[in-house]
Amino acid sequence: MLKTKALQDVLRQAHVHGITRSLLMTGEGDLLGAASDDPDSDKYVAAIAANMWRSYEKGGKRTLNAESLQCLLVENEMGRLAVARTARVLVCLVATKSVPLGMLRAKLNAVTTYLEEPMKLLSTTT
Repeated sequence: MLKTKALQDVLRQAHVHGITRSLLMTGEGDLLGAASDDPDSDKYVAAIAANMWRSYEKGGKRTLNAESLQCLLVENEMGRLAVARTARVLVCLVATKSVPLGMLRAKLNAVTTYLEEPMKLLSTTT
């Protein structure tokens, strides 16, 4: 069973130094857990991030002969977004432009590593 309060607490731990949103979602963009100051838009951010992940993963396999996409970093006029896969789910962090990309990626790696084993257990029991 997925404990949403515990998951939200884990996701909220990533919120330091300009990271404003942490999402856990399926590859299709269905939200499994979230921590943000604007929960009304979490499902939209999750859907967009998952769509970008699928597009880049598919394109990377074709054009770069890469086995799989490891991390997607995006910067736009509103801020920065980082997405990575752990087990069979995606983790997404959203940050302000003031957050260095290296720091954002390091925080993303920490969250995905922490969640990998619990998410593997969850995916084998469903």
